[in-house]
Amino acid sequence: MWLQILLFLGIVVCSFSTPTPSPALVTRPWRHVDAIKEVLSFLINNPVMENEDVEVEMVSTEFSVKSPTCVQTRLRLFEKGLQGNFTKLGGALNMTASHYKKNCPPTPEDVCATQFTTFEAFIVKLRGFLFDIPFDCWEPIQK
Repeated sequence: MWLQILLFLGIVVCSFSTPTPSPALVTRPWRHVDAIKEVLSFLINNPVMENEDVEVEMVSTEFSVKSPTCVQTRLRLFEKGLQGNFTKLGGALNMTASHYKKNCPPTPEDVCATQFTTFEAFIVKLRGFLFDIPFDCWEPIQK
């Protein structure tokens, strides 16, 4: 009996002293969530002061979670249309696009009509899109 207790204690001690991997080495599959939150925070805290009247291209239809379309096109145009101090958000939008492209079902991209709008309206649409897009993937589109 004492041998079993000694063996048990030895296992417990060894398991406590086992090295654990550094948290920095662990991959973080939810980095896109951090990126979306970072962009939203920046958009909320930084009003459009310059380039208000500059025309930028964006997808003309509203984004719908129930029937998502043009996700990659939207993110590409949002990244391309950034102006002034908003250009620093490009990397976060690019990373978000990569995440959705790699991990989520594709959305129809051939129905993406675009329009030109003011930069201020563009920023409002970007903010709305990032509030609406799910952190998880959406259901595949049924054809």
